[in-house]
Amino acid sequence: MRKRAAAHWMAGAIFFLTACPVQADVVYTIVNLGVLDGWNSSHGWAVNDSGQVTGNLDPGDPAIAFLWSNGTMIELAAPTATESFGLGINSSGHVTGSARTSGGGGRRVILYDGNSTDLLDVSGGGSGINDSGQIAGTSNFRGFVYSNGTMTDLGSLPNGLSSTANAINNSGQITGKAETTDNGFNVEHAYLYDNGVMTDLGTLGGPNSEGFAINDSGQVAGVSTAEENGLFFQRAFHHNGVQMQNLGVLPGDQNSAAYGINNSGQIVGVSESFSPETGTMSRAFLYSNGTMTDLNDLIDPSSGWFLFEARDINNNGWITGTGILGEQTFAFLLIPTTTAVPEPSSLAMLSVAGAGLALRRMRRRGNASHEQLPQISHS
Repeated sequence: MRKRAAAHWMAGAIFFLTACPVQADVVYTIVNLGVLDGWNSSHGWAVNDSGQVTGNLDPGDPAIAFLWSNGTMIELAAPTATESFGLGINSSGHVTGSARTSGGGGRRVILYDGNSTDLLDVSGGGSGINDSGQIAGTSNFRGFVYSNGTMTDLGSLPNGLSSTANAINNSGQITGKAETTDNGFNVEHAYLYDNGVMTDLGTLGGPNSEGFAINDSGQVAGVSTAEENGLFFQRAFHHNGVQMQNLGVLPGDQNSAAYGINNSGQIVGVSESFSPETGTMSRAFLYSNGTMTDLNDLIDPSSGWFLFEARDINNNGWITGTGILGEQTFAFLLIPTTTAVPEPSSLAMLSVAGAGLALRRMRRRGNASHEQLPQISHS
C-alpha cells in the first residue's frame, strides 16, 4: 500500500475550492464515513452494490482496514498483524487486502468473511475479490488468483518476469500489469487474464500501462503513458475489449488515472496538475457518456468538502474515495440524488450536516499518494 504523507494534496484542495466553477445542480449526496475513536483519518478504496465500503483508518502509521456498512464502521484487525488495508469487497461484504505481520514476517493476504479477519497462507496482498470468493493479488512480484485454498501464479507477458493483479470480476477475469519487452527495453503493460491466458492490452503510445479495474463485461480501466508533443503524460484509459481509449484530463490538468469501472461503463479516478509553484494537485473525476466531470462540481458547494480521489463506483453509481473536510481527511460515499438513500437515522451522525468529526487542523496524512499517480500493487 502506498503510504507517503502528501501535503501537496492539501494545497490542491485549497486551490480548487477557490478556483473551480460550481455546477448549479447537485447530483450527489455526500456521506462522511468518518473515523473511529483514536484514529485521525480514513480512506475509501472499494464499494459493493449494497453500499458497503472498505478502506483503511490512519493515525499516521500504522493503518488498520475497516468495513463501513449502514452507517457503522468496524475495524478489520488481523491476528498477529501490526497494520492492515482493505482493498476489495464483494457483494457478501467479504473484504480482502494486505497486512504486515508482527515480528518482521512481511505482508500477508487478509480475508474478512463477515465474521472474523484472518491471515491467509499467502504472502503479499489481495487487491480484489469477486462474488465467488476468488481473490486476486500480488505475491513475490507475481500476480496470483487464490481460489478454494489454491494459489495460481498468473505468470507474465512474453519476455517478462513480474506482474501484479489488481482486480477480478465475477467471471474470474483479472487485470493488472505485467512485464514485457518493447524494442529491447523492459516495460510494463496492462493485461487481461482469462482462462489461463494473459493478453497484452497495449498502451496509449507510451511505454507503460496498468489496469486497475475490470467490470463483468471484461472492460478494463487504468492508466497509461501517452505521448503528446514529444512529452509523456499519464492518462486514464478505458479498454472496451477491442481498443484502448484515452479518457483525457480535466481542464488545466496534465495527468489522470482511472481506478474504478462499473457494469454500465462509468469510470472514476483522479486528474492531476503540477507546477513548481503549487506542486501536485488532484481532483476526483467521473467519466460517463463520453464526458469527464470534476466530482467537486456535482456536490453541494456549501458542503465544505474537497474530493481529491475517487477509487471505486458500484453498479448503482455510488462512488467511494477520499476527500478533505475541515482540513481533515475522510473516506466518503457519494450517492446519486435520483436513487434511494439509506434511512436518515443510519446516516445522521456521519453526514456532512453532522460534521463534528472534522478537526480544524492541518496534518500530514499517510495515504496512497505518490509523486506519480498512485499504484495499488503489493509485492
